[in-house]
Amino acid sequence: MALARQRVAHSPMTGTIMTKAWFALTAVLALAACTASEVASDATPPELTLSALNRAGNPTFSSREGADTPADACAHFAIAPAHFALSVSDAGGVGRVTVRAAFGRIDPASVIVAPGAPESSLSVASTSSGNEIDVGLSPPGPGLVRTGVLLTFDVVAPSGPPVGVIASAADTHGNLGGLYQVDVRQPGDSVRCRGDRN
Repeated sequence: MALARQRVAHSPMTGTIMTKAWFALTAVLALAACTASEVASDATPPELTLSALNRAGNPTFSSREGADTPADACAHFAIAPAHFALSVSDAGGVGRVTVRAAFGRIDPASVIVAPGAPESSLSVASTSSGNEIDVGLSPPGPGLVRTGVLLTFDVVAPSGPPVGVIASAADTHGNLGGLYQVDVRQPGDSVRCRGDRN
């Protein structure tokens, strides 16, 4: 299985080669078993889990927590850029995944998607306050659906207001799932974020 990659060259700003290779291998192994037969009906929305990878403790944020934004829905990053992994699962099949950065941007060269092309298609579009990644998925085979998708990406956060990371997904039956906004914050501000030590 190929990984969809938009990469021009390795740079210190996009993490280490070993970290990216580890996540690529993990994605391939995890997604090898993430197919299922099509189902006639599905009323359950996709579940999303966002993990902050270059933050101490790798805090996670999950749609299972509910739609209300928790008080600690943020992460302080001492090292730039902020590196994230987003996993999306749906027993009836994942159809589309969207990740948006508000008041910052997702580095297009850092994006890795599993499954890769031709099963997934990746596009990056500018928005009024940042940019957005959109991943569309095709069936992995006749009568099959992809029940899990993994994305890794870097968020570039300029000095100023925190960058909001907003993720959503749709399954093959049109059910929409979303994750509350997670803020990328600079170290030293007074806001307590998930993963902060006392």
